[in-house]
Amino acid sequence: MIATLLWACAGGGNPQGTGEHATDYLPPEGHYSEYGWAGAPSDAPMMLLVDESSWILRNGETWNTATELGTFAIRTEDGVWIGDTHLLPEQVELGLEEDGITVTDMGHHEVYYGIFDNTVTVEVDEGELAGEHTLAVDHGPIVLTWEGVTWELVYYEN
Repeated sequence: MIATLLWACAGGGNPQGTGEHATDYLPPEGHYSEYGWAGAPSDAPMMLLVDESSWILRNGETWNTATELGTFAIRTEDGVWIGDTHLLPEQVELGLEEDGITVTDMGHHEVYYGIFDNTVTVEVDEGELAGEHTLAVDHGPIVLTWEGVTWELVYYEN
């Protein structure tokens, strides 16, 4: 009991994320995020809505008027899959290469919205999601790449 309290007071867990399970980095059901493109921050945002079994991506000024880019089933066997893209390995470890993804960084990551302490950054080799993605524990993507354009978190609701 005392060891658990000391562990919790010291920050608990592993601040670098090493060895975390992939599903720890998924956003909760009902999560909504908006992402801005650094090359044109005043452009319409990329929006993500998470339902119980999928991620829905849209691009536009408001959710109701935005163009739907796709609805992608979430699968969590053998890591995290978004549609046909393997986004995270089952056990997240720095330097791990698996099925077209490479874990390139772990720890804290700063985006326009703020600083997230427990994140993983991966490089995805192919598909619509090819490129860099950074996901934060209990939040999901704070940086995502769609069709070669990298987007950064600017707003979210859980």
